[in-house]
Amino acid sequence: MINLHGSSRKREGVTGDENIFDIKQGVTITFFIKHNDDRPRIVKYSEIYGSREEKFKWLNNRFLSQIEFQDVLPQSPHYLFIPLKTSVEYQLFPSIIDIFEKYSVGIATARDKFTIDFDKEALIDRLDKFIKLSESDARELFSLGEDAEDWKVTLAQEDVRSSKLSDQKFVRITYRPFDVRFTYYTGKSKGLICRPRKDIMENMLNENEAIVTTRGSKPEPWRDVFAADNMTDIALLSANTSRSSYHFPLYIYEEGRRLSNIKTEIIENLSEKYGQKISPETLFDYIYGLLNSPKYRNKYEKELQRDFPRIWFPEAHDVFQKISNLGRKLIDLHTKKTKISGMLGYTVAGDNIIRKIEYVDGTICINETQCFVGCSQEIWDFTIGSYKVLEKWLKSRKGRSLTSADVEMFSKIASIIKATLQIQETLDSFIGFL
Repeated sequence: MINLHGSSRKREGVTGDENIFDIKQGVTITFFIKHNDDRPRIVKYSEIYGSREEKFKWLNNRFLSQIEFQDVLPQSPHYLFIPLKTSVEYQLFPSIIDIFEKYSVGIATARDKFTIDFDKEALIDRLDKFIKLSESDARELFSLGEDAEDWKVTLAQEDVRSSKLSDQKFVRITYRPFDVRFTYYTGKSKGLICRPRKDIMENMLNENEAIVTTRGSKPEPWRDVFAADNMTDIALLSANTSRSSYHFPLYIYEEGRRLSNIKTEIIENLSEKYGQKISPETLFDYIYGLLNSPKYRNKYEKELQRDFPRIWFPEAHDVFQKISNLGRKLIDLHTKKTKISGMLGYTVAGDNIIRKIEYVDGTICINETQCFVGCSQEIWDFTIGSYKVLEKWLKSRKGRSLTSADVEMFSKIASIIKATLQIQETLDSFIGFL
């Protein structure tokens, strides 16, 4: 395998590296040999960086036998064909999936625009009409398109009708960062929601919190963590279908009992390590704090881009507790439990309709006359997952008229981001020795 690199989608840190073709994806030359047994095989690996001209010259002047190859043995869990450049210490940390008992990706509706709404009353009205219409009329009126394998108009109608459009089934969903909406949740697969992830998401109908992350962020910098106290959408952190958002709840409810979703042996091991009882809640907060540390993210960026995050634990309990305390502050901020005042000014003359979003020198304009003022570049650029938070929030409402509550909420989100940046700086002071 000869890796010619040249990807414009992947930050490889090599100045002047070019693709041999006019495409964004990197290129390799690979020779495959088919064997009649399943024994592990060595991959012969070589690579070259440089300009397109340099790469062509290098290839033209070599026979295969003249190329120096490195032996690579693909190994579990990823079976990579390239040398694994990873920190040995990082591999010794437990993965987040080894800490929580149960987890799953977020719900998948197959029809977001139909099944999810900003306004509960609008959703009630839509579903009430939906179940009174014939299949063909419902499909046409709501522009539902052709049926999918796991979502069909007739099955969705049957699901809503059989549940009698119960008010209790209209629930909140954390759809995108700081963007909580409403959906109708029966828990039935291939119903109104094609994949409701019932075993996990029903636990969020009770008092609960969850850490949401991804299984790698390649090729983007890793910022893939958010907290939720509702059920969550599969695209909460990224619209990329290969980068699903995974939901790790703090509690599991069984037969009316609230149980910790964190493995007992993890709690016992940490309690022994620190010489005092560690609660599941404290560990939950610690994980969220750690995953929000820029220094942690930067040090293990390549590893975080490949798989679920692994969790480092400090030797000293006081450091663990400080990070946990800051993690709790972040969770309360991100689930909007913390009371906070908005920091942005707003020019009120206009119709409040978002038509064109533009940021210039601290000002965020939503149309020709109306703008939010007082937003720093750092706050505007703040990203969770693959979304620039403030820009994504506005883009999701393009064409809508902002209510006074919307204006206030947008201003508060900017304040939450400012507070988050301050906490992240404090976090780094505690784990600066990483």
